[in-house]
Amino acid sequence: MKLNLGCGPDIKDGYTNVDFRSLPGVDVVSDLSKFPWQFKDESASEILMLDFLEHFPYRDTEKIIHEAWRILEKDGQLIVQVPDLEHCMRAASFRPPFLCNRCGWEFPEVDFRADFFICLKCKQPWYDCATAAVHRMYGGQDYPGNFHLTGFSKLYLREMFQRNGFEPVEDMEKEHQYINWNFKFKFKKVENLWGSQ
Repeated sequence: MKLNLGCGPDIKDGYTNVDFRSLPGVDVVSDLSKFPWQFKDESASEILMLDFLEHFPYRDTEKIIHEAWRILEKDGQLIVQVPDLEHCMRAASFRPPFLCNRCGWEFPEVDFRADFFICLKCKQPWYDCATAAVHRMYGGQDYPGNFHLTGFSKLYLREMFQRNGFEPVEDMEKEHQYINWNFKFKFKKVENLWGSQ
C-alpha cells in the first residue's frame, strides 16, 4: 500500500488517498490529528506528506513521525514537502537574498536602483512576493483545517526525522524550490534508530 496523507484535491493514482474531508477521489476519510492512525504496522511501502505536516501543532510533529515510522515497512520511503519558513520570512520582510516565487530571480542583498521592489526578470512587484510568502507561512485559511500551525527550516526538518528513525535519501527540490518556497525530502525508514533518543 502507498499512502497520500492529507491529500485534499491532489488525488494520486496508485495511492490510497487520505483526507479529513470527503472529497471526490478520497479513499479514506480520517482525522489524522487523532492517534494512533487506523493503518496497520508495516503496511505501507511509501507515504506522501505533501503540504501536510505544517497543518498540525508542533507538539504533534514527533507523534506524526512515529506513526509514519510504525506504518512503513522496513526500508519504506517517506516523501515530505513543507514550506521553507526561512525563505518565506525573508521574502515577507524584504530581507534579501530571497528568490522570486514566479521566476526564481534573486532579489539582491544590496541594490540602489529605483526599481528595487520589482523582480527584474518577470517584473513581479515585491508586494506580490510578500503576499505569496505570507500565504505559504499561514495557509490559505479558506476552510477549516487550511491553517499552517508549524514552520520548518531544512536543517530542522532533516534533524527531526533523523532523530526519529529516518535517514535522508534525497533533496528533491534543489532546482525548483523557489516555486512557492517549498522544500521536499525523501526519507527512508531505518530500523535501528527509532526510539534511540
